[in-house]
Amino acid sequence: MKGLKRNYGGERRPGRRLIRVITGPFTTIIDSNVTTIIAALFLYQFGTGPVRGFAVTLFWGITANIFTAVFVTRWIFDYLTLKVRVKKLSI
Repeated sequence: MKGLKRNYGGERRPGRRLIRVITGPFTTIIDSNVTTIIAALFLYQFGTGPVRGFAVTLFWGITANIFTAVFVTRWIFDYLTLKVRVKKLSI
């Protein structure tokens, strides 16, 4: 927590600070989810029966996770900073 305040605390506007905090780990999150989707595709291609069913469930679960992490979270933060006009975000 101290690292977040030290590295991103200088930004005056909460929206800008939040964007800088979110985009930092964004590539790691996308990388791990894409790797899991690739594993699900291999399971579906080479698996049979219940393994294929697990691959389909895994694929759609990770897809929903990426959608929620990227779009819904960003929408909530944009709503809070632009529409509600939150002046201070505590870390």
